[in-house]
Amino acid sequence: MTPEQQAVDNARALVGVRWRHQGRTPWGVDCAGLVALAYAPVRDVVDRTDYGRTPHNGELEAMLRANFGEPVLTGPVALADLRPGDVVLMRWVDAPQHVALVCDHPDGLGLIHAHAPSRRVVEHGISPDWLAAICEVYR
Repeated sequence: MTPEQQAVDNARALVGVRWRHQGRTPWGVDCAGLVALAYAPVRDVVDRTDYGRTPHNGELEAMLRANFGEPVLTGPVALADLRPGDVVLMRWVDAPQHVALVCDHPDGLGLIHAHAPSRRVVEHGISPDWLAAICEVYR
């Protein structure tokens, strides 16, 4: 099994866990925590929890670069450019504010992420709206 598939499996095991700001346990996790927990067993992960509820000022980008290097894709991303295990950074307004893991999904590709509005870790297909929000891809 590849490290990327293991990370997807680790993230999938947390689907349904409640969302908790700065959470890093199977009892509560946020989007950055989910990525940290998913990848920690398969690679060295530099994790931090000293960020605010809206991690602006490049905080998410710095965390991703510390763990994955420079993004492999930026700007508008095509679905065909993504692969399971990719970590995507998303933006809906000014600054990027959310991260998720790309996974295999019955609809093609999907996302696993700790979704604050749902109050839990969720998995779903990548709709055009979610795809449009992706601004950087890390491998």
